[in-house]
Amino acid sequence: MNNLEDAFVLGKGTARAMQRWLQNNCVMSDRSVTSFADLHADWLQWSDVNDCCCSTARRLSVALGYLGLHRCVISAGNVRAYRGIALKSGAAK
Repeated sequence: MNNLEDAFVLGKGTARAMQRWLQNNCVMSDRSVTSFADLHADWLQWSDVNDCCCSTARRLSVALGYLGLHRCVISAGNVRAYRGIALKSGAAK
């Protein structure tokens, strides 16, 4: 897995905040598939509560790809999602 601080699309402060969000709210699992809308909503809520600057949806998407997560589509409803990540229970849905 790559270090987000090396990602050219994120400032160091945003990268550190996103790493904390991943540690606090997410679980990496090969079998997990989570909609991007759920991930983005959780990131926005977490960054608001933790008084962090939130990045755009595009930057979050690029950062997740940089971490090696793969975009996919959940066929029921044609929903954009990421494979390999899940929100921990109790995280925003």
